[in-house]
Amino acid sequence: MPIESWRRAGRAGLLLCAATLPQAARAGFDFTPYVAASGYYDSNVFCVSGPAQALARGGDDRLSDRVLRAVLGSGLDYRYGRQELKATLEGRALRYDHFGELDHQEHRAALDYRLPFGDVVELHATAADERRQASLADRQANLLAIEHERSGDVSLQLAPGDDWRFDADAHARRLQSPLAEAPDFALTEQGLRATLRRVGEGPLSLGLGSELLQGRFSGIGDAQRFTQYGGGVDLRYEISGLTRLQATLGASRRNEKSAARDDVSALTGSLGVEHALSGVTSVRLDAFRSIDSDAGVGRSRIANGAGAALIWRHAIVGAELSAQWTRSDFADEPRRRDDSFEASLRVPYQMRRWLAVTPFARRFVRDSSDAEARYHVTTAGLELRAQFGGEASR
Repeated sequence: MPIESWRRAGRAGLLLCAATLPQAARAGFDFTPYVAASGYYDSNVFCVSGPAQALARGGDDRLSDRVLRAVLGSGLDYRYGRQELKATLEGRALRYDHFGELDHQEHRAALDYRLPFGDVVELHATAADERRQASLADRQANLLAIEHERSGDVSLQLAPGDDWRFDADAHARRLQSPLAEAPDFALTEQGLRATLRRVGEGPLSLGLGSELLQGRFSGIGDAQRFTQYGGGVDLRYEISGLTRLQATLGASRRNEKSAARDDVSALTGSLGVEHALSGVTSVRLDAFRSIDSDAGVGRSRIANGAGAALIWRHAIVGAELSAQWTRSDFADEPRRRDDSFEASLRVPYQMRRWLAVTPFARRFVRDSSDAEARYHVTTAGLELRAQFGGEASR
């Protein structure tokens, strides 16, 4: 389906949402404005392999910088009966101490609407529009690049009885991410998913699902189109609310419409386990294998990954420690393989009901068969966030 058709469908969906929502005076809503400011140190702003590559790409062999980031936003939660509309609008400004040419503004707007029809049918629609700084990795020049992503999703959930669930979902997105050598570079995707699930009174549920995805990379010399098919089994298991397991296993095939690129087929799936160690501590483990699109290099890839997270939450303070390993095999010549590792730590502290302070740190390392794609970066800083409002009316 062309992207313009998705836009028309999105406009129609928003009009439907507006028509079904009664007047605000009869509804309850929460209005939550917030502001945030963070300062952090970035050891490798342009994600380059070293000073020599930085000098060749941008005329400056310096790698690190200090960054200030300011955020102003607001959330709205609007309810009438069982209907719910959530909206978020956020603006951001980033300022660099040394690389002033990277100073810029960003924004994000999002809508999330739910409309249940009794206990049998539920409609769920989301839409988002975001303007942000593109990743500076895998670029031929050390220049600011602002990318623009628009996405939408409409799903229908049916529960015709106590034992069966059916989910149908249509989604689309367009990512415009200009490159120095291709200022009109973009990725467009639209797809359909369907899942039939058997549920019972026990902790186990089992489902069968299928997916169709169509997409294209545009604005580059060898414009690429692809069609991806997939299907598999979905298993979910929960024990007393303490342990949750979700696993999928299937196969996917991506047919490339370019003679320069081979079709890609692979077993795909995911495994996620979440366990509550205590009332304040939980651990999460996950693994995945997928075929997806890497907009940074304009190619399809097979991605394999595994990760773990330890989360501790107390009344006013917490800690979130996570690690993720990913291997990416790209699907065209010359063959390229990347291995990346990321570890991060956040320690949120709720100083006041309305004020939170969060120190954070991140370490990212990427090894690659392409020597110029190797780099590592360390980020550390502090964020202050003030949030106001709450239940404005009932």
